[in-house]
Amino acid sequence: MAAQPRKTVKGKSYGQRRPPLTHILKSILERYPDGGQILKEIIQNADDAGATKVSFLLDSRQDFYGGNSLVAPSLSQFQGPALYAQNNALFEESDWENLQKLMDSNKKNDPLKVGRFGIGFNSVYHLTDLPSIVSGDCIVFLDPHEIHFGRGETGQQFSLEDELLENHEDQFKPYENVLDCKISTRFYNGTLFRFPLRSAPSDLSKKVYSKEKVRKLFQALKEEAPVILLFLKNIEEISLFETDERGVKRHVFTVRLSDSCRQEVREKKRNFLNNLRRLSDGQIKNINLSLDLHVLEKTEGGERWKINGLCTTRLMLEIQLSKNCP
Repeated sequence: MAAQPRKTVKGKSYGQRRPPLTHILKSILERYPDGGQILKEIIQNADDAGATKVSFLLDSRQDFYGGNSLVAPSLSQFQGPALYAQNNALFEESDWENLQKLMDSNKKNDPLKVGRFGIGFNSVYHLTDLPSIVSGDCIVFLDPHEIHFGRGETGQQFSLEDELLENHEDQFKPYENVLDCKISTRFYNGTLFRFPLRSAPSDLSKKVYSKEKVRKLFQALKEEAPVILLFLKNIEEISLFETDERGVKRHVFTVRLSDSCRQEVREKKRNFLNNLRRLSDGQIKNINLSLDLHVLEKTEGGERWKINGLCTTRLMLEIQLSKNCP
């Protein structure tokens, strides 16, 4: 007897679903406090990327960039005041990948990288709803609300070599002649982040971020920057700038390693990091590090700091810091 054809069994769609991306990010923001930690996360990521300089710029201009020729009309709300963060390292392919991994990062397997790009970076959502990044020949927009680039799209990456810049001129004006970025050259030999300040409550955060709040972040960083600089692997200079409503750029603050000690510090840190890799592989048992640093604020004087460090096989770095004025 011929086999009877099987009846098709129809079910209904069912399965575990992830909550909206904004809900996930809100839970992350609860664990990463607002305040000076935001700028320190950005600095740490730049340090992990091998950058030697980091600059922050508060652009206070409201109606300067225009809102007509945009990729999407809804993006006009992000053409106003913004915080920029710039460093002199290029994004690598792994960096672009890490940025998409919300709860994970390739950094976790590298003992020399602290930043955890996949989580710590998201503290920037305290102040913005649409971060963007320019590096190399790419520009990326992150849209956790999934509304500006199509349903379900959490962001968009564009090539600077496309006709995009000519067809959507207003969209890319905020990246032209900002710090040392000139997007019209179609390649930026560094990395520039732009964080439009949140001007109204959103599903991501009810917190409106004013220019005054950014200035408080700057003040907190000014107070800590000389010490922060001492414990970074690569960063040797941190600067703060502000552009007012008239477009006048003002230098706020710079802290950097003195030329008198820079080369020696570079060599000692390089040797220390090489030994740290050997330590993590079990080739050696401990590492000693002693640095004599001269840190300058702006162009006037400074403070001399003495750093002594011991790194054990448990990868615990005990640091004794003593302040010695020159």
